[in-house]
Amino acid sequence: NNNSNNNNSNNNNSNNNSNEQVSTETPLNQSPIKLLFKSTSDSISSLPNSARLTPSTTNEDLNISRTIAATTDFLNDSWIRKQKKSFQGWINQFISKRNLFVNNLETDLKDGIILINLVEILTGIKISSKFSASARTRPFMISNINVALSFITNVIKIHLVTCSAEDVVDGNLKIILVLIWRLIQHFTLELIEENHSRKLGRPFSQCVLHWVRSVISHYPLVKVDSIYSFTDGYAFCALIHLLDPEAIHFHDIQKENSIENVKLAINLAQQKLNIPRLIEPEDLLESILDEPSLLTYISCFAQVYQQRQKLLLQLTQEKKETEKQLSNSVVEKVLPVLTYTQQLEADLKNTTDKYSILELEILNLKVELEVASSLRLQ
Repeated sequence: NNNSNNNNSNNNNSNNNSNEQVSTETPLNQSPIKLLFKSTSDSISSLPNSARLTPSTTNEDLNISRTIAATTDFLNDSWIRKQKKSFQGWINQFISKRNLFVNNLETDLKDGIILINLVEILTGIKISSKFSASARTRPFMISNINVALSFITNVIKIHLVTCSAEDVVDGNLKIILVLIWRLIQHFTLELIEENHSRKLGRPFSQCVLHWVRSVISHYPLVKVDSIYSFTDGYAFCALIHLLDPEAIHFHDIQKENSIENVKLAINLAQQKLNIPRLIEPEDLLESILDEPSLLTYISCFAQVYQQRQKLLLQLTQEKKETEKQLSNSVVEKVLPVLTYTQQLEADLKNTTDKYSILELEILNLKVELEVASSLRLQ
């Protein structure tokens, strides 16, 4: 028994060390796996002693324990389903540009083609390494995944310690979720330009919330303190109004109408801003939110915002260029006319001077003629 206990203790220490490695790899935010179990462990630790297994456990206690275990499994499955849906939607908004689509994270990434296309689109860099365009056997699949993972590690600079090509090929969903979550974090931070804040130790969620607060700072009634600030839909409505003022009558929104606001925001975001439906209204109305799914959804608003900013900058530059070209064109057309006018004025002045001289000469001739005429008469 002592040996068994020691082995169990060693196994527990090994598991703890493994968890610490994951935590160290993502020190600024918890991985999806850890987030899956956080609320459940917190709730179990807060249970009274009567709800825990003890040497004097009764049948009633056992029933409570089984209920807790069943609830834990249900919560874990529920959160995995939510993250799977939101992460798949996040991927699809990019790879759809190449007519690709993910329907199941566990099976659709195994040949490496989608993952390779995804990182190429996200970075705008073509992968130079050779890979199989139609990998159908395990060795080719593993080779393709290794190409993508090498690109993620060496080019994107995301250090992966818990993910292998075999995990992706075998459809290890939790490892795949961690991999996609790391990509979401990295490119969202680039998008909202919060890398400096991350280096200072600010958690990923706080970086995203800071971005939201900064872009809707002129909406004084909207307070964003945590992810639970989005449960009434008011902040989402403000973001939609910011990105498309004609899409929503924001001043008519009643903050207390949480259900209506959430439904309206998600529907309008999809219809007016082309933001994929990564979450459902009921997801925001639950007492415990799935943080990765919600932050992934918010990142889609950041993408639209960045696109609008780039478009606005492009239009401003085009306007300046047009004004410059128009100015140059006007100068080119007006300058010859101005030169011609100046020449006419000079010619007119010369003509006027000549006419004045001619008049003076005529006057002198008249005087001389009169003098000559009077002399003749005398």
